[in-house]
Amino acid sequence: MPYLTIMLLLALASLCAPRAAATDGSDGGVDLDPIRHERAAATIDELQAVHEGRQAVGVPPLTSSAQIAVYASASRSRGLVTARRCSTSARTTCRHWNATALAVAWVQKRQWYDNESNSCAAPPGAGCARYMQVVWPNTTQLGYARIVCDSGDTMLVCD
Repeated sequence: MPYLTIMLLLALASLCAPRAAATDGSDGGVDLDPIRHERAAATIDELQAVHEGRQAVGVPPLTSSAQIAVYASASRSRGLVTARRCSTSARTTCRHWNATALAVAWVQKRQWYDNESNSCAAPPGAGCARYMQVVWPNTTQLGYARIVCDSGDTMLVCD
């Protein structure tokens, strides 16, 4: 029994021990920086598209919120994203959106919106609701999540 306890303690201690220094200048671990940089760049691009849309109407820029992104990612578990809605959205908005393309598409809906009369002259099925959400002055943060539908299509949920 003491032998097993000692082995367990040694195993746990080895998990806590600092890693040996790598000779290549890294910390010796898995390099997640490319993944992090890619995600950060995508978030910056998305926020830039939204920022430009807001700037055009004199509204302060948004900031990205990880907390809101977590809330958006739970849309499926809350029943807001269903298999039927997923297939309808995928059909009407495209199969594999990325967040930047989505933000640009929302901002482009400005062409149909009249701010003075708060009215929308979009063609049937286009609407201005998403544009209005982008430029809403009380909105200060944005979070989004990518949800993979049962069909394999990608749906972006933004809050």
